[in-house]
Amino acid sequence: MKKRIAVLLGALLTVSALTAGCGKGDAAAGTGTVGNLKTGVGVITSISNSKDAGAGEAGAAAADLTIAAVTLDENGKIVDCAIDAVQTQVEFDETGALVTDLNTQFSSKQELGEAYSMKAKSAIGKEWNEQADAFADYCVGKTADEVAGIAVTEEGVASDTDLAASCTIHIGGLQAAVVKAVDNAK
Repeated sequence: MKKRIAVLLGALLTVSALTAGCGKGDAAAGTGTVGNLKTGVGVITSISNSKDAGAGEAGAAAADLTIAAVTLDENGKIVDCAIDAVQTQVEFDETGALVTDLNTQFSSKQELGEAYSMKAKSAIGKEWNEQADAFADYCVGKTADEVAGIAVTEEGVASDTDLAASCTIHIGGLQAAVVKAVDNAK
């Protein structure tokens, strides 16, 4: 699992760096992004989906990771952003013995795409990866403070009408990962 996450992070950084490099333009012509660019990665981990084993009930250790890679311009504004998430769950029986095969490969939500099967339950008919991509696009042109300040409803979804039209998933983890990526940018 660590190898798969490392590969994902490497891929996100590479894509982000390549995209940012392609965005450099001619200062005299006023095109593209000019100046010193920084790239950063942020990973937020939650174990809130873990559950204890009980009398006759299996338990599970879960680690959910939200990963963001950003490229920043010299003013600290995001010029490119990529987001992914991995949900892992290792089950064990009531005696504590592992039930999940140790060779299990966990795919990221971007890798799963349509196979994640959120579209049918989505009020806007979009899959998780489409909504995460929409959130990433919404972050472009913003600073970390602006991303952190994106208003959310009591349910944890975007309250901004434009963002909510393309992203109805909970965005707290996405915001935190993007802010952490900005803070880690070098």
